[in-house]
Amino acid sequence: MTDLAQEKQEQARWRLLPHARRATMFDQLVANEFTPRDQLRDEQNDLLRKVVRWAATQVPFYERRLAEAGVDVEQVTGIDDLPRLPVLAKHDLIEQRRDLMARSLPQGDRLVVWTKSSGSTGRPAIVAQTALARNVYAGAMQREARWFRIDPLWKAGASRLDLPPMPDGEPVRDGQVVCLDSWPVLGRFFETGPFIGFRMTNPIERQIDWIVEHEPDYFTTQSPNLEHLAWAWPSDAPPKGMKICKAISMQLTDSMRRRIEATFDVPVQQNYGLNETAVLAIRCPQSGCYHTHPEVAVLEIVDDDNQPVEPGQPGRVLVTTLTNYAMPLIRYDTDDLATAGSADCPCGRTMPTIGDVVGRYSRLAFQPSGAFTLWRTLRGALETLPDSLAEPIRKYQVHLHHDMTFELRLQVERPLEESAIRRIHAAWADATESANHTLKIQMVDHIPAGPGGKFQDFLSDFKAPDEP
Repeated sequence: MTDLAQEKQEQARWRLLPHARRATMFDQLVANEFTPRDQLRDEQNDLLRKVVRWAATQVPFYERRLAEAGVDVEQVTGIDDLPRLPVLAKHDLIEQRRDLMARSLPQGDRLVVWTKSSGSTGRPAIVAQTALARNVYAGAMQREARWFRIDPLWKAGASRLDLPPMPDGEPVRDGQVVCLDSWPVLGRFFETGPFIGFRMTNPIERQIDWIVEHEPDYFTTQSPNLEHLAWAWPSDAPPKGMKICKAISMQLTDSMRRRIEATFDVPVQQNYGLNETAVLAIRCPQSGCYHTHPEVAVLEIVDDDNQPVEPGQPGRVLVTTLTNYAMPLIRYDTDDLATAGSADCPCGRTMPTIGDVVGRYSRLAFQPSGAFTLWRTLRGALETLPDSLAEPIRKYQVHLHHDMTFELRLQVERPLEESAIRRIHAAWADATESANHTLKIQMVDHIPAGPGGKFQDFLSDFKAPDEP
């Protein structure tokens, strides 16, 4: 459990740069974490009212959409009124992007950057971001680092796709290392240690060499890539100097976390966010639930009728952004599934919560009955292999074909022993005793990343109607 005094003490370790020393945002974010829950909700309701009314008068798309739905925005007073508003689908964001741009911005704000989704399930969604939105995003990132007691003077390393450019302005390419004197984003506000970056598309063995050579204290990469590094780590000795790692972008299961933490001997930090909206929630260091950032967005967990589900129940994640007046997103359907949170968290913070983020709705909703149970069976069989048998494995991927054949692809350094193959087939036989599903195991030299550079551990011929 933590309290305001402890967090203020931790915040004091983060020294603002001279030009940012008059900024009050970071101290306010600390205070918000322990603001009485009703007061915090009132403040979030106020932000919501402002952004909805702005959208209704300044954004052509919402002018039409809200009028068609018969919504009087003057009667939208807070979060409880959100179910009366229409949902923004991803295809609307892609196809109506120009009409989703505001005609003007509030005084003092300005457009600074365009961000886009990975496009891993189709065309990317592109969103305009303002200075205010990006500053609040930086505040949310610093809050996350503070919660996990990260020292701002540590060397930060990242193996990812969206790296800062090389000194000549060119994008980082495979084999290149980008080195900065300070961290991206947070280095704009605080004194930080150096940053090093390496593309996630480099072979796993090259990424391992890079980690060994540069010894980052704080390491960030996508969840599957972090697992692949754990599979391939060459010795019992954990990475020298590494104190914490951060899994981003995709789901991290409990078994993945256990393997990574056992291999690297460091805790794994995790958040939930979207490129379209920035960081939305932090996994609580004490309880494991996710605290949402009430200054950034409202997250709803809803059923098929777009109505709130009960605490502990799964549903689709809808996001309403609160600070991006250039392109506000209201009830944006993320295509993700999560469980609704409860009111209280034992950590002592009063920020809203959600439970586990369990994956993409489109991946789950259109699969044959039992498909994901069988996928979990295969993943479980791999994750419970003894280290001596699992050592050759670098990556794994399952493809469900239209004829209900499951193909397990294993990227290996050398062929698996027959005893490992037998264990996988035995787990499969136990799970399919009453069903006629075929398993094929293929050992390959390479499994490519999917569209947008994201590795997809489960592929299926059964897809949503609008999914490529």
